[in-house]
Amino acid sequence: MDEAMPDQVYGALITPNGETWLLPNAAIGAVLAFEHVDINTGSPDWLLGFVDWRDRRLPLIAVEGLLGLPIPERMPRARLLVLNTVTDQVMAGQYVIVAQGYPHLVTVNERALQPDWSDDLPERNNTACRVRIGTNLALIPDLDRIESQLASALVRVEAGSLEAAELPAFLS
Repeated sequence: MDEAMPDQVYGALITPNGETWLLPNAAIGAVLAFEHVDINTGSPDWLLGFVDWRDRRLPLIAVEGLLGLPIPERMPRARLLVLNTVTDQVMAGQYVIVAQGYPHLVTVNERALQPDWSDDLPERNNTACRVRIGTNLALIPDLDRIESQLASALVRVEAGSLEAAELPAFLS
């Protein structure tokens, strides 16, 4: 018996880099205060370090760096979002990103969510597409690709083969 597709799904709008991202609500495992970050200076600039959460050490990434954008300075309302992985590439099953504020929950259905073709999507790695939700524009990240890059970087961090990077201003 085929199960019918749901008429609506729940999503979360987040602002990691000054732009709005739409994530499936199930992707967000927790929202944390920005504290207890272990800086890793032997990584690419977008792999900021690690966060200890629930007796696990989760990688912390700045999605701006993965999108080819400069990593901004930390804002006072910055939050850490624990994301559940969509692939099995990241051994911990979760990783952490930085967002400017709390996620906003939205209900997404076919009428509320439309592809946006108003102008060209900037050439950005790790962005699947742009959509319009009501009057708002949001980017849908390519989580598979992000997790692939993260897994590759974590292997190199473990092997000690990455050169030291300067401490990002974001963490100062």
